[in-house]
Amino acid sequence: MECPRCGAEARWEVVEVVEGKGYVWEARCDECDWEDTKYEF
Repeated sequence: MECPRCGAEARWEVVEVVEGKGYVWEARCDECDWEDTKYEF
């Protein structure tokens, strides 16, 4: 995924699995320290 702030490569990782409901993802860019959290339910 491309970082929306600086355009560098951002990494997504699953940080929590909610049993029977979905996932919590966290994104981080090492270039500019941008962070985001996404929920998939």
